[in-house]
Amino acid sequence: RLKECEEIIRIARGLSEDGVPLVLLGDLNSLSPRDAQHHGELVQRFRGDQRLARKFLRVANGTEFLDYRPIELLESSFTDMYLGVGAGEESDCSEQATVPTRIYTDDMHAAKMRLDYILVNSILSSKTLHA
Repeated sequence: RLKECEEIIRIARGLSEDGVPLVLLGDLNSLSPRDAQHHGELVQRFRGDQRLARKFLRVANGTEFLDYRPIELLESSFTDMYLGVGAGEESDCSEQATVPTRIYTDDMHAAKMRLDYILVNSILSSKTLHA
């Protein structure tokens, strides 16, 4: 996912320099550090499933922790509109979780998480945040 994010940013920077408003939205299969206060038990849950561990955890110096790098990288060039429209740092991710839903649950959605995003570049964020 990091390589994909780097490529998205490379393309987005060029378009932004040309004044093009951009929206990146969808299921990014990544956790946001801005929701970290709601992720307390996720490391334990993910450890029990290798698929989830590969998807959401990273290991450094023998310690497993949640891998926020994809969203951190994207936020270097985009604004997270969930936060931009007033949800704020103290939002309750459990109420705003995008998975699981009432009609779609599976083993990969082991807990309430926000994996879907609406990210905009600075050209669009300056217009939408002040509208």
